[in-house]
Parts: sequence; structure tokens; C-alpha cells
Amino acid sequence: MSVEEMQTITDLIGVELMIQLGYEAELRHAQQAGVVDKGREVTELYRQIFRMWWDLRLSKERAWSSISANPLAFGGQSRTHAPHQMRPQGTMRSIYPEPTSTKIRS
Repeated sequence: MSVEEMQTITDLIGVELMIQLGYEAELRHAQQAGVVDKGREVTELYRQIFRMWWDLRLSKERAWSSISANPLAFGGQSRTHAPHQMRPQGTMRSIYPEPTSTKIRS
């Protein structure tokens, strides 16, 4: 691991938790490489950011599962009424029009 990666892990987990989990040797190795303990405040900030991301992720999953379970309740159309409008997940509509076959006559 690079020093930057070891610093990030130390910041995310925190020195106290690393010691509690039995990673004293890895922590010493990281400190010898130049990793410093930035304190509880930095670790707590990372944890708050993680919690916000996790909550957002869960709420987004719940919203998507609610929409897919009942599309008509959210202004969608049923698959039987508009199958041509259903697109596979992960695809995007092109912003360019479909090419047309036009021949130039001289």
C-alpha cells in the first residue's frame, strides 16, 4: 500500500479501533512510513460522511424499489401499455437523432 492509502485507512478507521481490532503491527508499519494520527475529529468526520452516504444509498434503493413495485403510483406507465418506452437499465438515450438513409441525387 502507498503511504496515502495507509493514511486514508488510518483516518477512516481511527488509531484506537485499529488497536482494538489487533492491527498494532500494521499501525506501527504505517507510522514508520509516515502516517500520522490526525485524531478523533478527523475519524468522526469520515464516519459522519459515510453515514450520510449510507443513508442516501438506502433511501435511494427504497425509492427505486417502490417505483418498480408500483410504477403507476409514481406517474409511470405499465409495461403492458407502453412496452416500446421501456429501456434496459443502464442504457441512455442518445442525444443525437437516429441516422436516416438519404441518398443525394445529382
